[in-house]
Amino acid sequence: MSPFHPALQPRVLIFIDNKKLAARISSHLDLCLAPTLQNKGIIVHYHSKMSEKYLQIAHDSFIREDGVCRIMVATSAQSVGIDFLNMKIVCTVGLPSTTTDTLQRGGCAFQSSNEDALFVMFHEPWVHEISLDDFQNFDAADLDCPRVPLKANSQCVKITQECLCIQKGFSTYLGDESMDSAAYIILMI
Repeated sequence: MSPFHPALQPRVLIFIDNKKLAARISSHLDLCLAPTLQNKGIIVHYHSKMSEKYLQIAHDSFIREDGVCRIMVATSAQSVGIDFLNMKIVCTVGLPSTTTDTLQRGGCAFQSSNEDALFVMFHEPWVHEISLDDFQNFDAADLDCPRVPLKANSQCVKITQECLCIQKGFSTYLGDESMDSAAYIILMI
């Protein structure tokens, strides 16, 4: 295995819906670096409770071609209304609560249409235990009904259970039959 060199690391954006977990993941990843590379801003976390100055510095370091930051662990603050160029890998930890959140996050990976990019959804094991029928037959008045799995976005659950390309799943969901939406690769995991 060749030694890690920050300039060769593609930009990675990791979304998570929990500020404390974002900080913990960022710290863990930073500790995985060689001691001489730790605490140099190669890996940062980003959420709305941070100072405006820090957020601007972190964002600029991440998006600038000569920026030091290569991996950003962020909450949803980074997924809406911010353009990312040269984003190679975007991950989401846990299923986003809405289809819009998922599309926003995944869309960050496809800002540069001339290059391949990767959008990865990491999910909890219980996703495979959900019956999609539960979303149609959900009784909100039933206080004994388990809440966590049923709060999951049914489209994300469907895509996860069917092990297909996320882009294909969302283009079908949105009824988008354009040539751009048809350029996908089916991933069977």
